[in-house]
Amino acid sequence: RALSQRNALLKRGYTVAKPQIFVWNLRLSELGGKIAAERTALIEKFTGNATETYRSLTNSKSEVFMRYRSPFPADQYESGLLKKLESNLERDCLIGYTTIGPHRDDLLVELNGKPAESSASRGETRSLVLMLKKMELQMLETLHGSSPLFLLDDVFSELDGKRRHAITEHLQQYQTFITTTDADIVVKNFTKSSNVIALG
Repeated sequence: RALSQRNALLKRGYTVAKPQIFVWNLRLSELGGKIAAERTALIEKFTGNATETYRSLTNSKSEVFMRYRSPFPADQYESGLLKKLESNLERDCLIGYTTIGPHRDDLLVELNGKPAESSASRGETRSLVLMLKKMELQMLETLHGSSPLFLLDDVFSELDGKRRHAITEHLQQYQTFITTTDADIVVKNFTKSSNVIALG
């Protein structure tokens, strides 16, 4: 809401926004600092299991590293964002929206020391997404004491046989719904499982 309020004010132009914007800059920076701290803690927790989880899904020896990508250090996020919101006011008014903040931060994933966004193949990228989903499932299971449903859309289309086999081994323990254009792949890999439903 703070971001929406700031953006609405920016759209009214610099003259109108300038005398009113500080309260929203302050609120956005306060909330942004809390969001960034929570995200950083979660990513650090995930990073500890990322390589092991990725390897188990792919039968590979690859290494995965993740970090929160932001222009500000975590311990200076709030003050850094407030200063930048103030200095960016004219530019933000011209563009009509807030150009920096937690909504513009990102997750950086490295595969074998290189940014995945520029170096990973489509199959590797899909495997990284599944790695994140598996860690999310485990976290939700720990928090709620029960296994959530696992929904996957055309997950096998860009994976080789080795990766398909490794992933299906991990899906057996979850009730899984898979949409696919090749139901034979699912039938072949899940013949012993009653937890998986394929939708063609």
